[in-house]
This record gives sequence, C-alpha cells and structure tokens, in this order.
Amino acid sequence: MVVNAIDNEELGAPHDMVGIVPSKAQYSLGEPIELAARGIDGHDATIRVLHDHREVMQAEVPVVNGRIVLPQAAKLPAGGYLVRLVSDNGICSQTAFDIDSGMIRYGFLSDFTPADGGNDAPVSWLNTLHINYVQYYDWMYRHDDYIAPSDPFTDLLGREMSMETIRERLRQASAHGMTNVAYGAIYGATNAFAAQHPESRLYDIDGNPILFFDFLSIMNVNQACGWHDHIIGEYRKALDFGFDGIHMDTYGFPKDAYDYEGRRLDLPSDFARLIDDTKQELTRTHPGAALIFNNVGNWPVDAVAHTDQEAIYIEVWDPYTSYRSIRDIIVHAQSCDSSKQVILAAYLAPFNEGSSQGAFNALYILTAIITVLGATHLIHGEDHGIITEGYYARYYRNDNAHAIATIRRYYDYITYLAGLWTDRSMQDVSHTHFRGDNREYAADLGSVSPDPEAGSIWINIREGRDRTFVNFVNLTGAGDDAWNAPKSMTDTEPFTFRMLMTSPIASITFSTPDADAIRIEPLEYVVEDSQFGPYAVVTVPSLHVWGSLLICNA
Repeated sequence: MVVNAIDNEELGAPHDMVGIVPSKAQYSLGEPIELAARGIDGHDATIRVLHDHREVMQAEVPVVNGRIVLPQAAKLPAGGYLVRLVSDNGICSQTAFDIDSGMIRYGFLSDFTPADGGNDAPVSWLNTLHINYVQYYDWMYRHDDYIAPSDPFTDLLGREMSMETIRERLRQASAHGMTNVAYGAIYGATNAFAAQHPESRLYDIDGNPILFFDFLSIMNVNQACGWHDHIIGEYRKALDFGFDGIHMDTYGFPKDAYDYEGRRLDLPSDFARLIDDTKQELTRTHPGAALIFNNVGNWPVDAVAHTDQEAIYIEVWDPYTSYRSIRDIIVHAQSCDSSKQVILAAYLAPFNEGSSQGAFNALYILTAIITVLGATHLIHGEDHGIITEGYYARYYRNDNAHAIATIRRYYDYITYLAGLWTDRSMQDVSHTHFRGDNREYAADLGSVSPDPEAGSIWINIREGRDRTFVNFVNLTGAGDDAWNAPKSMTDTEPFTFRMLMTSPIASITFSTPDADAIRIEPLEYVVEDSQFGPYAVVTVPSLHVWGSLLICNA
C-alpha cells in the first residue's frame, strides 16, 4: 500500500519528550524489533512499518514499561524501514530501523573522562541517528602503547581519561548493535619511543626524521621493519580490551619517504600490505575484526581500495573544496571497488563560529549530496556533537533544538531508504539522459543541472531494472560551490518534470526529510505524446533542501 498524503498530516511534528527510537542502530536478520517509547507508557498504539514507500506491516501494540516489541518484524528482509506510530492518547511519532542493510553510518566518541562515566547520552544520541559504527577518537594512553598502566590517566595531549569510562561506552554501544572501532594511527609514535628505535623511523631525502607537528614521530610500516609488527600488536591489545575493530589513521604526509638505510619506500604499497597483514593477524584471535583505513586528502585510494577492510574511508581536505569535487571523490572511490561503502570525513569549519543557520544549511546540503551519491558522512557524535576539524575532541556541541530535530529526521530518512542509496545495480544516467540533446528526462526550469553548482537544483538520476530514483538538492540560494562554507537557502517553486516512458509506470512517489515529519506523497502524472514517445509528466513540489522521486515500473 502506498502511503498517502493524509498520513503525513496525521503524523504532525514530534515533541522532544515523546516519541519512539529503535533499541538498536542496526538489527540482524531474524531479530525482533524493539522500540523505546517515551510519553505513551500504558497506552495502545497503531504501528505502521514502511519500506520503499509501501506499507509492509501494521500492528496494534501495547506500550509496556516504555517499550514496544514487534516480534513479527523479525520476518522482514534486509533493508531500511520507516516506523510511524499513533497512540490512543494522541501522540504521533516516527523513527527508522535498519535490518542488516550493509550501510555503514559512522559516528564518533571522544569524551572519556572519569566524570563522563554513568552517562548514556552520547551513545543514546548515536543510536537515535542509527549510527552503527563508532570511532573512539584518541582513547589510548599513547600512540605506541595503547593500554594505560593505571586508571585514570593523562593522554599525550594532557587530557584526563578513564579506561573504565571507555569500557562503559563499549558496553553501551554494543547493547545498541554498534561496531566499536578504536582509533589507531598506523605510524604515529611518541618522540621518546622513536628515539629508542631509530631503525623504525621514516626519514626525508636528507636523512632527517619526519615528525608530525612536534609531539609525534612518523614510523616505517614496511613489513620488514619492527614497527609493522609492533603496531599490529597494539591493535590486538585494543581488541583484547573490548573493541571490535581499528580505525587505521594516516596524516596525509609524507607521501614519499626513506628508511633508516636511506632506501626510498613505496608507501602506498606498504599501507596496503599493512592493512591486509593486520586483518589476517587480528582475525586469528578476533573473528570478524573490522578495519577502516583513512585515505587523507583522497590518497592513496587506488592502492588500498581492494584491501581487506570494511569501507573506503576518505578524509576531505583542500584542494577538494567544491561540491563537484565531493562527487568526483565518491565516484572515483566507487570505481575502485564498488563492493565497499564509501565514507567521507568532511568536517565543517563554519561551526567554529557557532550555531548559525548558514552552518546548518551547509551541513544539510553536504549530507544530502554525499548520501545521494551512495556514500555516508562522518560528522556526528558524542551528545549532539558536530566535527569541525581533524582533532575531534574540539567538536562543536549542538544545542539548537530545531537543528537537532532536523538532523534526526535526516538520519531517519537516510536509514529508511538505505537500500536505495546503496543499490549498486542502479546506473547513474544524470549526464547521459538529462538536458541538451538527451530526450529521456527534462525539466521546465533551466536551473536544474546534473552538476552540483551554486544557483542550480542539482539532479541525480539512477536507473534500475524495475525502478528509477531521482534526487534533487536545492542549491539555488547558495552563493558559491564551496562545501565547507555557510550557505543560504531559497525554497524553489514547484516545477514540471518529464520522463520518457519505456515501461508502464505503477507509481511515482515524492519524499523529503524537510518537513515536521518525513513527507511521503504519491504524485499524479499525466501522459503526453511526443515524437520521441510518451512522457510521464509530474509536478515536483517545492524544495527546501532535498527531495526524491521514486518511480516504480508496473
């Protein structure tokens, strides 16, 4: 059953003190779905579950001890789902849940002081956003010696830390079905350690040791060097401690270096070998150990994309400054290994200036573009935290209630349509089928463009065997193409969109996260004959940031 517009009106705006959230960021196939419910305990509720805009389950359920259990949902196949609730005391709410969709939604934690213990708010927020991979940033005692000799301890940069708080976070996140990933730079060591092991350092052409700022030395990860086995040993300690995987960080520099004997190294090849060796060694004692390697500045993606890791993770820096460059990074990474999720760490400096609407607009636009292209965005963590720079501990703490609700709605939308964003069988035809001499798709607005550029409505068209997915991101109010800058928004007027029919159409549905609740609306279409064949013609509603059309063939 296709959801109709009346359903959106009934749902209304969620309230902070009431509503539903799944108990886990991701469920396994066959696992019963459980929802935490606030403000409706002791009441009965009508639950509707949607998948790709069609109702797949409806149930009348009691709310007992703040919980709703949906055992019948255990029969649902893998994918993303939207849940809509209406209770007998007039509460309306929505959330999403993920059943083994394969989509990695990456977040972070970085506050591990003794005072942070006993607090589940950071992990609860990640769960609300359906974050299923969590990077623990700078959790260790030292970069070359992970486990502190005493607890609490002081880290290399002077932060007070608690191993017990970290253990508590691991327990909390695991209970929510999250994969816990320990940050661990592949070649960063304290200067004291490096001084004791000069044969394991990296050197420049003049034979000078290479440093990272003034507090870390860069080590040689080559398989023949002692550091190679040392850092894998530290990774094993992290998994023994309770982590599920390692975030293998790099710093982007150097790209060329020499060993202790003055021999020039092939760093991309050494990185690839280290990834595979780490996976092989860790899985001997920890089956299923997860690895994610950081390609800083989009380097060296080509050399490491096919290694044994869970995703292609890229940290975006200059000169990748435009929305087009974001697209180019993602498309290239997908061409290197289409089987892997692409994750972009694209940090938003505008939040260093505070909670401006321009900063939030930049966040919404960037997340929409990344998602539409089939990738995900590392940006959220802690308790409403937003990353603004490479040192996550200096994140921006968001206390804007309206923005918090919007971010939650965006991630419900991302999770709900997980199967569409990550469907690699669909082909991007945006440039080959739209505008110019292309006859397959047309819009009555000249500002609709297959390129994400300021002043345009960016269109992305992906065709599959039985369905077509069209996304629009509104850049008409953007003053420039820079993704890491505040943005203005100007709502569009409704516009006409034409699709050359090659198969009978069963339905056309418009959806958007830019409303008080996720809006899902079937669109009526008319058929117009032309010299090229019949066109299905629809009116696309006004866009704020992001809207989608799902066209299903009969």
